[in-house]
Amino acid sequence: MQNKKALFSLLSVASVLAIIWVFWTISESLLKEKSSENTNYIPKDATYTFVLDGKEVAEKALFSLLVEAKDVEILNLIQTTILQKSKVDGEMKNYGIDYLSDIVFFEMPYKKTVVSGVLVNLSNGILFRKNMAKSKNSFAVKKDVGVVLFPSEKGDLPTNLNRFAAEILSEMQPKSNLHLKNGDRKLIETSTFGSVFGMHSFFTKSNIGIDIQNSSLYFSGILTQDEKAKIQPKTVGKIVQPSGMHISTSLVPVLLSDTLNFFLKQFNTSFPEISEVSLNYHGTKIVNHSSGFYVLPQMELLVTCSLNVEIEKILENAELQSYLGYKLVGNSMRFQSEKLYFKQVTANSFYIGRMEKPTFEKGNTSYYLNINGSLNPLISIEGGGMMLAFLEMLPIFRASKNLAEHTEFVQLKLSKNGNKIANLEGEMRFKKTYYPMTELTRFLLIGQLLD
Repeated sequence: MQNKKALFSLLSVASVLAIIWVFWTISESLLKEKSSENTNYIPKDATYTFVLDGKEVAEKALFSLLVEAKDVEILNLIQTTILQKSKVDGEMKNYGIDYLSDIVFFEMPYKKTVVSGVLVNLSNGILFRKNMAKSKNSFAVKKDVGVVLFPSEKGDLPTNLNRFAAEILSEMQPKSNLHLKNGDRKLIETSTFGSVFGMHSFFTKSNIGIDIQNSSLYFSGILTQDEKAKIQPKTVGKIVQPSGMHISTSLVPVLLSDTLNFFLKQFNTSFPEISEVSLNYHGTKIVNHSSGFYVLPQMELLVTCSLNVEIEKILENAELQSYLGYKLVGNSMRFQSEKLYFKQVTANSFYIGRMEKPTFEKGNTSYYLNINGSLNPLISIEGGGMMLAFLEMLPIFRASKNLAEHTEFVQLKLSKNGNKIANLEGEMRFKKTYYPMTELTRFLLIGQLLD
């Protein structure tokens, strides 16, 4: 009996290895280099482009799932997702798209609105025409390239979009007109231009790439400042001594100040525009009380404003204290037994945090943005009880928690490089035995982001 079990185990292992070898051999032939003609038709007026290297994604995913990780959970998740989608959508249609080549997403203005589009390379133009004709989206085909257009926001499609789709494929665009950067190809390449940054942005153009090497995701890119802007961004000044998940930036969106002032308006007080933020985040603490609970961030926060601000005067507001449920005692905000300390640092800056005597440092004179540390504090909740149990039921929270626990650290820096240019560089490193493509696949599947 023991011999039979041993023989059966040996045959099972051999069968699995044989299947993987055949699958890998077939995949190698399928993943041979193919030309991507669709990138030649990216509209020159596109405000946003996102290029996914389908061949590279397939190769890295296949290697990661079958060779590096050998992750049974991922394979089961993939199988479950496919079965669920087939039950909901019925038979999966073949659109004749070559997914093992570049796939291009873009946005562009059209008749006082914005349309989104997808440019794909085709393996079967007849199938693409046949199945796209049954959809409500506008599309066009030219030889081995197809384009599909749809509204960027909810609503009806603008008229004559089929004609507009055909115009996009009517002629190739010169490489000089494209926003994609030249040089080494990345797994993902994005570029932005113009209005996508909003009215108050310091930057009007960007080229950013994402790639995978060993156990890390790498980010790199270049951002270009608006040449017509009267005010240029400043680099980070004073910061809190980094720990936990650290974020320091001088690129604070105006929306943050506007939202804060909208909230403070009901208490007849206001806040000057925020120009810099430096934050150490360590997690969240839930404190229960008779009529509910407090959500207290475990942090050290340094805020610098464009004008002078008196933080104690704002916090003394009786209506604000009643609304947020704290009492001002000395230099602290008391939430029952918990407290957050505050301190006026300079005439236009202040500190709020869990430490009474924080340590400040001079910021790097070349940085506009610095993110560094562990992702764990972002999903760390102490004393959550029922709230934590509820969050654990949400797929996106479970996916984020899984990703954070398998990540060693994240760092992202945007630094000044000469006149009106900023360089972006970053890394997301995973712990030993965890691999970028496997963990990203797990995140998407558990978070149900592929539905």
